[in-house]
Amino acid sequence: MVLYLLITRAGRVLTAVVAGLSTGLALMVPQATAEAVLAQSGETTAVIVTAASYESDRYFCSVRHGDGTAVAARLWRGCDASVQPGESIGMVYDPKGRIAPRGIAASGDAPNRWLQGAVLAGLLALASYAAVVRSLGRGR
Repeated sequence: MVLYLLITRAGRVLTAVVAGLSTGLALMVPQATAEAVLAQSGETTAVIVTAASYESDRYFCSVRHGDGTAVAARLWRGCDASVQPGESIGMVYDPKGRIAPRGIAASGDAPNRWLQGAVLAGLLALASYAAVVRSLGRGR
């Protein structure tokens, strides 16, 4: 789409907007899909925090199951400054192992990726429409 807009001289600003929205949507789709799979077929369990650390503007918790087996993924949802080793936090995981486990965020803490994706898709459609109309107008 961006290549088409560049070739048809739709304008640099509109082309940059379409490229930015496309990139944002492309980065959001895998996360939204993973959250949808976990929401539909994920199972919830309590895990025990073994270590908590602050990295890259976020807290991460290393966790283990109640039977002592370690969870390979470190969790950031549900992990904050108040969580101490030995405490229990919630985790949702895919029993088929298709998606890495995730911590359970406090209510209202997790963004609604589907709504954000719909807004991005709508903005992308609007910007693409405007760019194509502009490119057609310049072709006369």
